Amino acid sequence: MNKLKKFLQEKFKNNQFNWKELPTWLFSTETRASTHRTFIYSLLIIGCYQIGANLAVFMTPNPAQVKSQPIDRMDSHQLSLATVNYEHIRAQNLFKIETLVDDEVQGHEGVCETASQETQLPITLLDTIVLQDRVKSVASVQMKNQQERKKLRIGDHIEQMAKIENINRLEMIIKNLQTGLCEKVVNKEKLLSRQSKINVMSDDQAKKFQAEKDSFDGIVNDGNQFKIPRKILNESLANPASILTQAKAIPVNNPDGSMSFKITEIEPGGVFDKLGIKNDDLITHINGRPISNMSEVMNMFMSLSSLSSLKLGMKRSGSDVSQSYEFVDK
Repeated sequence: MNKLKKFLQEKFKNNQFNWKELPTWLFSTETRASTHRTFIYSLLIIGCYQIGANLAVFMTPNPAQVKSQPIDRMDSHQLSLATVNYEHIRAQNLFKIETLVDDEVQGHEGVCETASQETQLPITLLDTIVLQDRVKSVASVQMKNQQERKKLRIGDHIEQMAKIENINRLEMIIKNLQTGLCEKVVNKEKLLSRQSKINVMSDDQAKKFQAEKDSFDGIVNDGNQFKIPRKILNESLANPASILTQAKAIPVNNPDGSMSFKITEIEPGGVFDKLGIKNDDLITHINGRPISNMSEVMNMFMSLSSLSSLKLGMKRSGSDVSQSYEFVDK
């Protein structure tokens, strides 16, 4: 290097520097060793720099990969600390939330199966049809001060005030949507009638009553088979208006598209009583066929006088019952 410095000073001092002489001088016998060492040192420095730069590139994480990492990734220690902090904050009850504990309040996620408190909502329960498949059970309800009667099933809403949760005999379990409480609506009229005093017959009285019932006005009953004199049938059909007042039939639309009729308020001694139909019987079939519409029922009544037999399928207390009627000319 000193030789190169000295060479450059002499040339620039005398203004005789010629770039073409520089390569010849660098590789001359006098300076060849110095030029070789300088080249080796430079190559070594550049090589070290390049190796360091490459290591830095490999060791530095990719920014795109850093951004794609989930922000909620924590080690077990951090996660345990976060859980402790959350539980501590929740235990402080910062907003002074009161927890309501009640066996009958099962929250929005629960279902009200029973209830001990009667509702104060303006809902009147008129009647219920309870089937083995509880989803198909029907409740006939009426809002107070309204004439309209509604037939509802489990899961239906009543005027955005309540949701039907369960339908039982003479009562309906609802969830009050305003308070979230499980409440019940009771048919008090029928409940009181069921709780009335029961007269118990002696054995002789019971046998006499059964015999009179089995031969009611000439109608002979053997189990679920009835023999009805045609004369009695024609006399009953002569006044159809009176037949309609001897019982109440509530139409029920079944999920399969067919219809059923729940018979209630049967008049003792009337046609329905003579035919062995009981309160709350649900008539589902006529002559073995499901009921499609009201017209089928009307046509059946219109043609009774010309029929020789009739078969009714019904549900009674959750069981399927079939009653056969034979119309005889005597």
